[in-house]
Amino acid sequence: MLLMATFFVLSSATAQIDVKSKIGTALKDYFASGRENIHLHLNKDLFMTNENIWLKGYVIEKKSALPHSATANVHVNLLDSEGKIIRSHLLYSENSLFEGYIILDNSLPSGRYYVQSFTNFMNNFTEDESAVYPIKIVNVNDEKYADYNSINWRDLQISLRPETGTFLEGVTNTIGIKITDCNGHGIEVSGGKVEDPNGLQVSNFATNSQGYGRFDIIDAKNGKYKVSFEKNGIVFTEELPHPTLTGITFNVNNYGLADKTLISIRTNDRTLSSIPGQPYIFAINQNDVVSFAEFELDPANKEQTIAIPAQYISHGVNTVRLFDSKMNQLGERLIFKPFSTPTGAAVKIQRQRTDSIVFRGNSPLRLASLSISVLPENTVSKSDNTIYDSFYFKSYADSGVKNTQYYFENLNRKKHYELDNVFLHLKSKYPWNAIMAGPPQIKSQFDSGITIKGTINSPVADRDKVTIQMSSPLLGLHETTTLNSKNEFIFENVMAVDSSTIYFSLIDAKQRYAKLNMYTRLISPPGRFLKTFKPNAVTCADSELITLNADWPPLQDAINLDDVNVDAIDKSKEMDLKYMRMHNNNMARGYKITDLEADSFRDILSWLASHGYNVSQEGGNVVLVRNYSGSFSGSNSPAVFIDDALVPEVSFLLNMNLRDIDEIYINRRGFGAGSIGANGIIRIYTKKGYGSTKSAIKVNSQSLVVENGYQQYKPYVNPPYSNVQHPSFSKFGTIGWISNVATDENGMFHFSIPNLYQDKVILVIEGINGDGEVYSDRLAVDIPNR
Repeated sequence: MLLMATFFVLSSATAQIDVKSKIGTALKDYFASGRENIHLHLNKDLFMTNENIWLKGYVIEKKSALPHSATANVHVNLLDSEGKIIRSHLLYSENSLFEGYIILDNSLPSGRYYVQSFTNFMNNFTEDESAVYPIKIVNVNDEKYADYNSINWRDLQISLRPETGTFLEGVTNTIGIKITDCNGHGIEVSGGKVEDPNGLQVSNFATNSQGYGRFDIIDAKNGKYKVSFEKNGIVFTEELPHPTLTGITFNVNNYGLADKTLISIRTNDRTLSSIPGQPYIFAINQNDVVSFAEFELDPANKEQTIAIPAQYISHGVNTVRLFDSKMNQLGERLIFKPFSTPTGAAVKIQRQRTDSIVFRGNSPLRLASLSISVLPENTVSKSDNTIYDSFYFKSYADSGVKNTQYYFENLNRKKHYELDNVFLHLKSKYPWNAIMAGPPQIKSQFDSGITIKGTINSPVADRDKVTIQMSSPLLGLHETTTLNSKNEFIFENVMAVDSSTIYFSLIDAKQRYAKLNMYTRLISPPGRFLKTFKPNAVTCADSELITLNADWPPLQDAINLDDVNVDAIDKSKEMDLKYMRMHNNNMARGYKITDLEADSFRDILSWLASHGYNVSQEGGNVVLVRNYSGSFSGSNSPAVFIDDALVPEVSFLLNMNLRDIDEIYINRRGFGAGSIGANGIIRIYTKKGYGSTKSAIKVNSQSLVVENGYQQYKPYVNPPYSNVQHPSFSKFGTIGWISNVATDENGMFHFSIPNLYQDKVILVIEGINGDGEVYSDRLAVDIPNR
């Protein structure tokens, strides 16, 4: 019997009827707080211990599915096979995007690992909203390695799940079947059998290449049903549990008709006789958007069908829940309503040189940010962790979907049916008992930067007129604050890079830099995720996998230094430079200031302007910059030292006479200076007696080295392969990782890779635009080298 259901659509989750109103209110309150979804694009999923993991992160807000610009602090952990933290990093997300790396070394044993990403705000929720991606790491000192892509036929796992979770006696039951090996590889089966409790075959089944299928058991008997199939000469079997004697189950079909979803309600005679005339409600929701359909059981029919118009169901993943009149959930089912997704990127070679290849691409995403991993043709990296899975499926389900590109490319009725077979095994990420327990209590806020607190340890005159100045040439910081009644100060939301140096100065009531005696401490953002990640148990050890003799891509014995430019030093003057051996000045270009030079420039700033720096002045503020930046914050200002004391403000140099200067050292690359030298170092040494003159500058500042700050920027560098034609390189090597590729208003983009003379390369492309449209693809591109 087909019925058209009565609907109440709750865009704001309210309704007239009490039960529906309570359900709607519970959903509205539970999803009131915006939740972040994170996707990590890793450059591959199998790594050698002599290389690094490279990643780019994308962040959206769950309900709007738009980029989430409020996210700033993102934590990334490397976990071992038991979920223990091995590495931990804080990354900075800007406009919903972040990038970073995890350094590996030979102390890590070969095996299964996980990369986890989360924010502090995710700690507010009962559910685990973190993003977790399985990877494999192979230690290059091993003589053998486990072939994780091989099928372990000795331990096939058969999962049987009745639709809605209820296997009911006396009705037709739809059963989902999933067959995998212990590593999660899907097993394709044909000719599977279903036998009733008497051993009679009552149905058959098949699974696709991902291992998913379904079958129906008509008029289920009270007893154990068994499934069996043969693979590679081995017969595998699995039993279903006994059917329940009373209850209600249902079947959902939203792939057969484009304009409606059909729900078939099924019950048996025992149930009909025990609960006559009781109303039931279907609630179909995505976050706090919910539709209702109510019905009563027909005593004359054990099965009845209701039709739900398509407009009452949200695009993407929806949860279909069945409730009785007391708000008890009787069954649950996830469904997916298709929507159009961008497809069809094209990439061609634009220019090919002996050392590089420039590609020109056309993406379906306009004004988007992409990340591209470039791998050899025969790479063993087969990651299924796509941005589609992270944002469309894992966002609402308790597990993900593999091979998402297959389903989204020309999604038709057949593919929708196959995807629905996957959904028979998925459960909602948000169980009803958690929703009924009440909305989450928001105690953890969105973190941005780190907090620095300090205390002045000596009496301060005219405290209300004193300011504390915080500066860092590397980070482009220049902020001031005041003292409280306890001589304390605080700087919040400081964008501080790990191992960078921040300087503090005290400016007195007369705007002079005064002597500073203080204690400072960093308050790092919470880096602990409150929900411990517990990996799924792996029933087969690596030793049970096919093991192959180790044959790793050969590396050069020597380490290549990239981008090392050494300024030529005038040897005729080197003997006159007395500070050459101090503070890595031997890595810099040194200048002895002669009387002729002092007469040629009015001050030190004009001299610096003639030596490759841009100098500008607005009032008493001076800006000194170089022509490019390699720092985290984009600052171009070099660190300036006078007599080996850092100058907190370039304005110190204003009107400083060149006749008072003995030597100047310009270290443009900051070699040997650590993070503070990211934008170069200028060291100025004054002549003897300068400190006794009225114009002398005395620098009073204290420094603080940042711990557990944002990860320092590091450009991608390939391992120094000695032979890229070696067979092992095509399996384990990497060719390129381009983390930040922008598309224009037409979707066009460009990128380049080193020319390693491969016949074909694999491009793994992912990205997002400002409208929240995402894209993922894996392309093979021929390289005409021969």
